[in-house]
Amino acid sequence: MTAPDVIIVGAGLNGLLTARECRQAGLLVTVIDRSAAATPASWAAGGILSPLQPWHEQEATLALARAGRALYPPLVEWLSAVTGIDVGYFACGMLVLAPDNSDEITGWAKQNGETCRLLQDEQLDAAEPAIGDEFNHGLLLPDVHQIRNPRLLKALHQALAGDEVGIVPAAGTVRLLIEGTSCQGVEVDDVGYPADRVVLAAGAWSGQLLADIEPQLPLRPMRGQMLAYEADPGLLRHILLHRRHYLVPRQEGLILAGSTVEDVGFDTATTTAAAQDLQAMAGRLLPPLADPDTRPSLGRAASGHRRRPALYRRPPGGRQAVSELRSFPQRRAAGPGLGTAAGRYHAGPRAVADGRLVCTGTIGRRVNETQPQMVLRP
Repeated sequence: MTAPDVIIVGAGLNGLLTARECRQAGLLVTVIDRSAAATPASWAAGGILSPLQPWHEQEATLALARAGRALYPPLVEWLSAVTGIDVGYFACGMLVLAPDNSDEITGWAKQNGETCRLLQDEQLDAAEPAIGDEFNHGLLLPDVHQIRNPRLLKALHQALAGDEVGIVPAAGTVRLLIEGTSCQGVEVDDVGYPADRVVLAAGAWSGQLLADIEPQLPLRPMRGQMLAYEADPGLLRHILLHRRHYLVPRQEGLILAGSTVEDVGFDTATTTAAAQDLQAMAGRLLPPLADPDTRPSLGRAASGHRRRPALYRRPPGGRQAVSELRSFPQRRAAGPGLGTAAGRYHAGPRAVADGRLVCTGTIGRRVNETQPQMVLRP
């Protein structure tokens, strides 16, 4: 068996997209699949392809999100051609309801060249007829899109397997093979896999894999709980955002309501308190969701919703923990051959760009010399 050029630990969105970029650059790639533990955040996320409140984000995060937005349509087209899977890419826009900081949002949009339209009274009613009567104005960001995360993961798995990317299931322990100051590969369930380069993309678990390496990567898991409602298609037309809560409409009528942010370690249990709070929020934003006749029971919850727990990885203070390989200017991991693609809190908007950035660091050059260079600055 030929040793891979790069091993990627983690088969969530960051790991698989990094694997795709590396494979397209001509590298032999193996992915260590810790799906049972490492992909809840990718699978259960709402799929909003924008930072939730981009006007509060750092410039580096916004730059990656903008790059990711341009890269998603060709990715979707490629996955459809290769796998036939519809990943649910939906250009629905996001409506920010009754924001307290309208001037800040419109100023951010103008500065960054983003389309932002004020909707009031009749305009708002025409855009979203079913929203709560207490809302009489909102800001529409039409360039915010969404994707179906479970479908995207399935399509990436299938496409990469067909492109000779090795996928190794990890039922038990995974540890890094460190010799001196360099990483020589990965050990999975007591079997060694040598490689010149290793990328950690194991989400909230990446910090545990780096526990014995200096300097430490400061990550901690954050639990997010969501509800899913069945509704008539078209009941909700846009993503709704009110403060830190949101509703995400799927094209067939499913509506996701989210999300909590809980610092409870690796506990993935759902809670009644969170379900009640999210249910109250959803009914306030979209009153038809409070009508039992419009939300038949789904799954475990008798109140007519199903619950989705997820673990996100979040650096202390909310900053992005971006760690690069040895050819990157901001090396955070110890020794040559080791890098990370973790610490991307709500990573979906920039995951494609992240994958290209990590791959560029892995091979020391751009994946495609005809593409613009991507540079991440602190």
